[in-house]
Amino acid sequence: MKRLNPYLGMPRQQYWSDFQKKLNNTEMPKSLWNSKFSITSNSKIVSFGSCFAQHISNFLKQGGYNWLCTEDLPQRVPDELAKSFGYRVFSCRTGNIYTPKMLNQWTSWSIKETEVTLPTIQKGKTFLDPIRPTIESEGFKSPDEMKELRDFSFNCFYNAIHQADVFVFTLGLTESWRSKITKEEYSICPLAIGLDVISEEIEFYNHNIESTCLELHQAIDKINLINPNINIILTVSPVPLIATQTDKHVLMATMESKMILREACSRTMANFKNVDYFPSYEIVTNPYDNFDYFEKDRRHVKSEGVARVMNQFMTAIEPYRKSEPDSPESTEIETADEILQSEEVCDEELLVAFDNTGKENA
Repeated sequence: MKRLNPYLGMPRQQYWSDFQKKLNNTEMPKSLWNSKFSITSNSKIVSFGSCFAQHISNFLKQGGYNWLCTEDLPQRVPDELAKSFGYRVFSCRTGNIYTPKMLNQWTSWSIKETEVTLPTIQKGKTFLDPIRPTIESEGFKSPDEMKELRDFSFNCFYNAIHQADVFVFTLGLTESWRSKITKEEYSICPLAIGLDVISEEIEFYNHNIESTCLELHQAIDKINLINPNINIILTVSPVPLIATQTDKHVLMATMESKMILREACSRTMANFKNVDYFPSYEIVTNPYDNFDYFEKDRRHVKSEGVARVMNQFMTAIEPYRKSEPDSPESTEIETADEILQSEEVCDEELLVAFDNTGKENA
């Protein structure tokens, strides 16, 4: 019996020619991403992760979505001032969470499964939190003050998960710095910003696919324990590494890191029914689009790139929002200027900001 060609009669989205036609018409195909679950105007959404995750936060806040913030200052405090102290950047004051290991740590700390063992970092007469060193621009007055406010943030992180309908997490890095003894990760390499730590007690560690998946799966297990009804959207930051501690060229290190994070997302989707993946990375970095979404430094994403990503997200979930009579009418984002009103709060930028004496590089 003659077999039929299995490549004939498939949905149009599965053919490259159809994809290219859409790109030639300056539009990203709507079928690129279809959300596994409904997100309505009433859905409580929290967001955490790397620097790029802040664009998602800004978009959700200004796009009429119910972005949940569990740790904030009074509304009369201007956004610029609030963000300088780590408020309104993510759903609580976590600072950047770059790796799945760091996400796993935060979930563990929030349920009081473990405690932070990394030593407090002293800088002059003030003290910095090793897991979020930029959260207070001038530092804390004492280790006790730092711990008290950090414990409060742990409770806020727990509440964010417990109250949320949707948890959005942007994966940014595989490279990390950690304690040699406990394997607990720092937010960034403390030595890179001229802080007084004992270098013999820390080590560089670059996660492979196995450790990335392990940490991500453990984190999601704990998130589901806190809130069995939560849905999770994973995405990968399109922003390249600012520097690599491996002996590879930074381009090769970037591609390897992003491939590991992307594969970890696919494996996690296969293991958890409540996990979806949104293609931020693919939308910005794919070489087949007619637009260049990177700034001249080839690292930061242009406002048009952010707009394209967010329009794709909005297009996929709009059918759910429109089904609600009280849902505000949406308008496509022509430019992302309105969601890029403030500079990114990005710890990774500090890796190359200081020389070996602790002075800022020119």
